[in-house]
Amino acid sequence: VQAAQLGITRSGGLAQLLAGEPDLAPITTAIPNLALMPTGVVPANPGELLNSHCLEEWLAQCRGRYDLIVIDSPALAECSDALLLHQAAGQLQRPRHH
Repeated sequence: VQAAQLGITRSGGLAQLLAGEPDLAPITTAIPNLALMPTGVVPANPGELLNSHCLEEWLAQCRGRYDLIVIDSPALAECSDALLLHQAAGQLQRPRHH
């Protein structure tokens, strides 16, 4: 949803980067100091991609480049992919719904 609101397509994104496309990087947006890495085309095996060393390597590169990294994911109870992201990110913040 965020990518669409910012006019970014889902043709290439994190899924493709983790699958081995090395030339993908977060996209600079019109909002100052905000870059976004869209999901990309969701593969049949997202859990395998998220459980690979590639995610941790990519996050390490992002930590060296950005002050804050926000990963939007499903709720932990909804999907194992969220748990894999949480484990790689090392920190969890739960949004509050009012």
